[in-house]
Amino acid sequence: MAGGGKETPRQKMIGMMYLVLTALLALNVSKDILKGFITVNESMERTNASLIDNQVKSLQDFREYAKGDSIARIHLAITEDIFKLTQEGYEYVNKLKAHVIANTENLDDPAAADTMHLRFTEKQDDYDTPTYLLIGDDESSPKSGALTARELKDKIINIHNQMLTKLDALQKDESAKLLEPDYNRLAGKIKSLYPIEPTVPVEGVLESWETQNFNHLPLAAVITNLTKIQNDIKSIETSFLGELSTASTKSHTKIDKLGAQVFSETGYVQQGMPFKADIFLSASSSDFTNENLQVLLGGEYDFSKKTAIKEGNPINTVGGIGKYEITTSAQGEQVIKGAIKLKNPHNVFEYYPYEYKYMVAAPSAAVSPDKMNVLYVGLDNPVSISAAGVAPSSLIVTSSGGGATLIPKGNGKYIVKVTQKGECMISVSARMPDGTVRQQGPPMRFRVKMVPNPIARIGGKDANGSMEFKKLDAMGIGGVSAILPNFDFENVNFTITSYVVVLKNKKNELEDFVVTGSKLPPRAKELIEKAPPGTRIFFEKIKATGPGGLRDLGDVTIKIKS
Repeated sequence: MAGGGKETPRQKMIGMMYLVLTALLALNVSKDILKGFITVNESMERTNASLIDNQVKSLQDFREYAKGDSIARIHLAITEDIFKLTQEGYEYVNKLKAHVIANTENLDDPAAADTMHLRFTEKQDDYDTPTYLLIGDDESSPKSGALTARELKDKIINIHNQMLTKLDALQKDESAKLLEPDYNRLAGKIKSLYPIEPTVPVEGVLESWETQNFNHLPLAAVITNLTKIQNDIKSIETSFLGELSTASTKSHTKIDKLGAQVFSETGYVQQGMPFKADIFLSASSSDFTNENLQVLLGGEYDFSKKTAIKEGNPINTVGGIGKYEITTSAQGEQVIKGAIKLKNPHNVFEYYPYEYKYMVAAPSAAVSPDKMNVLYVGLDNPVSISAAGVAPSSLIVTSSGGGATLIPKGNGKYIVKVTQKGECMISVSARMPDGTVRQQGPPMRFRVKMVPNPIARIGGKDANGSMEFKKLDAMGIGGVSAILPNFDFENVNFTITSYVVVLKNKKNELEDFVVTGSKLPPRAKELIEKAPPGTRIFFEKIKATGPGGLRDLGDVTIKIKS
């Protein structure tokens, strides 16, 4: 060691072996050991780089989350203070590593040591220079000052103390403090950074933290130990970020049950008045047991402090949901209000307000046609049926007249099928909670009508008795179809069943074709293609079938223009 200094017997022996066996097998052993240090160092450097990359993304996510959470903002502020503190320590170790490499390698440009990798140094086995730089001449009294092992130890102790101070200060904030297991885990991680002085003598000599980590060690080992300290710093940073970024969610109730809810200030609206409701995703928790949560009816509270002045009466609560039930008597608007009493993660009860208005009304029913105010024979006529204050599943719906049958579709929706013209009456009753059946207003009267006749369509044009086609358009006629224009029901289809087409041939003789279905016969198409201008084509006895049965669509005459 440069300048002499007291050495332990073990260190003297290692020194002599190094000098004597430099050219022998010890040289190969030393290279293997140095290679091991280099491998470990590079592995930790990659780990540190990975930790830094992950921290950048995690810290960015934490900042975004904290924008909407006041407790998270407190945790974020402490996390960023810790990062400033540890980053200064991390950069100091970088500076120390560069200082040791530059002086050991005798670099002309000391700044080059900032980017120099340990693997490419030439004096990896030099232990004199690193020891002199970090420890000094006397290992029993390591030197102090800038860029020494003593200064490094002091900086680590300072980081340790400031971390614990900030963590303990956080625990005094009742709204943002960590849960006890999280605090203990993080405090233990911080304490692991503290430089512990050795207590067991080595060959009769009690070493210090400085000499244990940096005395009489080759450059490769010194740099690896410094990288290890950086890794410890980054590991604590990650622990702080992990614990504090999730602490605000832990300080709230664990949410693991979701469901859609609709909330309205009143459960009853008169016809013609607007209905307003908030539709949202409700969140609940499996932690909402009767021990942790109660629903209170009435009472007095200071909701700004989430405290109770006078608690209301608890109601039956199942899975965090209060089961409120009362027999209604007076009609009109009714109000229920109170508070939900919830134990927070720190075992302190907090109170949250609720208020709801509902309307008590006399029995009445509404039967509303979804399409038109009539029912059509042969169609699925949709109607919506409701009764104030009655669940759709409790309705009893009956019909009479028009040969009507009712097909329930759920949630108050029905399909009404009718078979004959006239009138149809739909009556609504409700099965009450006590098992009785009550009539819900007077029956609703509907007219029952036939679906209007469709009209024939030929060559893409609606038939109107007498039509004119250009020769090219006439040649494109492929048959007859039927449509029902301007009808309120969609997808009402009629199918052409038969018709007769009559036209003259080349000999000026009439040929008639009795057609089953809609397509024009090939012979008729041939005659149309050869027909001169002025030729008349007769479509007679056009018939179609659809809702309500067979329909007669009459006759159509087409004249071919020049």
